[in-house]
Amino acid sequence: MIRTVFGRACGGEPRARRPDGRRASTLTASGTPFEVSVTGGQAAFAPAIRYVTETASQETMLDTRVMAQTDAIDDLTAQLPDGGRGHRGLLRSFIETLYPRSPVRVRSAAWTGIAHHASAPDHPARLKVYGRADTRGRLDRLAGAFPEFAGLFSVPGDEAYLKPSFAAIEVDDRGGITHKMYLKTPRDLAAPMKLIRHFGDTAWQVISELVDCGFDPALLYGHTFFVCCARGVEGPVTTLHLIAGRRDITAQVRELASRHHGTTRAVDTLADCAHVSGADWRFSAVGLSAAAAGGITKLNVYGVPVWPSTGA
Repeated sequence: MIRTVFGRACGGEPRARRPDGRRASTLTASGTPFEVSVTGGQAAFAPAIRYVTETASQETMLDTRVMAQTDAIDDLTAQLPDGGRGHRGLLRSFIETLYPRSPVRVRSAAWTGIAHHASAPDHPARLKVYGRADTRGRLDRLAGAFPEFAGLFSVPGDEAYLKPSFAAIEVDDRGGITHKMYLKTPRDLAAPMKLIRHFGDTAWQVISELVDCGFDPALLYGHTFFVCCARGVEGPVTTLHLIAGRRDITAQVRELASRHHGTTRAVDTLADCAHVSGADWRFSAVGLSAAAAGGITKLNVYGVPVWPSTGA
């Protein structure tokens, strides 16, 4: 099931480079359209594997990529237990709203996130579609077509340290729908404090936890942060993601996993699987969710396999 779904989601094109030598996907530094993650919290990891990929990554024209993405959505939602009841049109409309037909060159259009859970081996547990929402035109179209995003990307008008970057809609095998907006900070000395100023105790708890688990507080500004503001069946959730860039964050990841997954088993398995397939392994990001009264509630750990032939 995982092989079949991944093959369809990436369009059968997992190559890291296009014929012109450029990166096929902006999803990873190597250009491979594949990033994988595990999640958990409260001293337990979820028995699930999650990954993000991109279809038509060998194509350079926006229209071609958008058409390939919506075709993939049709096939992937059909894999859900209800055959994609209502979800197919929702996800297609989301992509078409962000990307009106336009014959221009583009590096990427949309990404697809997929989760497989041990309790549902015969179908995906979740499908998620990401699209860029980094211009006023796209934000306005998004808010007009999907009022559920209202308030998720509101930041002070003069806030140079926190800007909308991309949006996502996630559906699950139980019919749930979650709307998500991702805000991005630059690598700037003031960025961590700006996050705390805007998101208050949630950001303070996450940044404190990162420092406690080995990140140098004096160097945090050198990382890009993404803030995910989500609204779904469980109510609003805020998650801060620290992007590793070219830094090795293995030690910090293992400490975070020990605390929040109760073990490093899940994160170690990611690296082991990459090595078995002949690839190096790189942890690419960590995401921490915090509740105002309950501390850290969830840890997501992301990584990418890098095959020697693709470089980094």
